[in-house]
Amino acid sequence: MIYFLAFFVAFFFAHIAKKYRNNLQLFFFIMSGLVLVILAAMREETVGIDVAVYVKRYFLIAQRTDNIFVYLKAINKEWLYYIITFCATKLFGSLQAVFFFNVLIVVGFTYAAIWNLKDDIHIDIAVLVFSFVFYGQSLNIARQAMAMAIVLYAFSKLLQGRKGTAFIFWIISIGFHYSAVACIGIYFIFLLDKRKLGPKVKLGFVVMLLFLQLFYDKIFTFIVIHLPFLPRGYVSSKYLYREYSLSSCNLALYSLCALLAIFLMVRHKPRADFWFFIVGLSLCGVFIGAKSTFANRIFYYVEYLLIIMLGRKDIFPVKQTPGNMIIADSFLFIVLMVHFYILQIYLNVAGIFPYHSIFFQQ
Repeated sequence: MIYFLAFFVAFFFAHIAKKYRNNLQLFFFIMSGLVLVILAAMREETVGIDVAVYVKRYFLIAQRTDNIFVYLKAINKEWLYYIITFCATKLFGSLQAVFFFNVLIVVGFTYAAIWNLKDDIHIDIAVLVFSFVFYGQSLNIARQAMAMAIVLYAFSKLLQGRKGTAFIFWIISIGFHYSAVACIGIYFIFLLDKRKLGPKVKLGFVVMLLFLQLFYDKIFTFIVIHLPFLPRGYVSSKYLYREYSLSSCNLALYSLCALLAIFLMVRHKPRADFWFFIVGLSLCGVFIGAKSTFANRIFYYVEYLLIIMLGRKDIFPVKQTPGNMIIADSFLFIVLMVHFYILQIYLNVAGIFPYHSIFFQQ
């Protein structure tokens, strides 16, 4: 199966990169990312549901439009994504070129975030989490996936203490998908983590999540009404009340993450409270997703941060011996592989299976 093969090769290159501390490390890490970029760029237009919804549609419009300003005025939304679409179309004239630049931004910023934190996380495990949990959706929700990757990069800069840089990239992410404006919440959670928070605060957070699940529609409607640049369609009945299904796979994965976050708090590890809040929001998103398609997608941004959490060198509550780490990593590998198979192959939620390439078909 082409996806598993690509993920294994990407992991293999990242694993080799982890063994070096020089230019070879960067070389092998870039090779890892290129595997995923090439796989996405060489696909046919049938791979990914949203390709037919807007990726191909605006590619065709760009082909018929000579003036970029006329093109952007006609679209009048999320200009950064459509500027890239227009430029890729005019320079190379193929839909695969649009795919290439889309995925280059997703993989590039995701890998850059992982690279920024390479001293604190296992870069190969982080690549594995990205591949099995988020890569499949990036072939579908192109605009939001690009925004999510840039938000992750901004978060890595925040962890490095570069708040100004983080803010700039957060603003850039909004240019790819307006929903990224919600990521200001990540910054406030980050600030909370710097304080000593007692059990009452954490209990209050859980109560807040229950409140959010009950009144998500009213909360989101209030936000959209008071932020005029957000499309009113975000609070239409199509988005807020269209029934989805409870994702048992995501529920199981994020429940595991919740358990690991609790272990981090018990062991008094750095940023333990932050990850407790992030996992709590991710679980909240799973339950809201059973009632609303769009509202669930707001939580994709916090879920994407789990690439960093699961890559932490101290994420498993075991002694850091080679034998223990092999067992822990193997367990995580199996969980991620099953998660991808059920969601992206069996249920085909993103419409990426079967994989069709311009060169071959799976």
